Amino acid sequence: MFGFAKKKQAQASTLLDGFVKSIYGPNPPKGTADVQEAIRMAADCLLGGVFEKDDLALTAMNLNDGSIPYSTHDLAVSVALRAFKDVPPEDRRHLFTIQLNARMTVSGWAKERKVAMPLAEAFENVLYKDYKP
Repeated sequence: MFGFAKKKQAQASTLLDGFVKSIYGPNPPKGTADVQEAIRMAADCLLGGVFEKDDLALTAMNLNDGSIPYSTHDLAVSVALRAFKDVPPEDRRHLFTIQLNARMTVSGWAKERKVAMPLAEAFENVLYKDYKP
């Protein structure tokens, strides 16, 4: 009626554009993620086989359908991060070693430039904070 919804959508779009540019630079690449491979990598390489691939698939597809131009590795990291965050704090103890291994793996991927550095830093910071012993 007064254009408030359009303003909010424009602001959200501008914020998301700014976020994407902060991660990928002024000319972000097109999304190139292989969703099935990202699900496999998240489940096997980052989540230690503790989470079922079918449970991760919906998250992966929803993330990939958004406006962030994920690479396969970026998508795997984002899926794993969501899975780690969704575990209630009282159940996180049994994932301590798995999250340490995931953090080391993502750090290695970042050094090899397979993962966007801001995403790798966010992964590290969130898991460090959420999974302190």
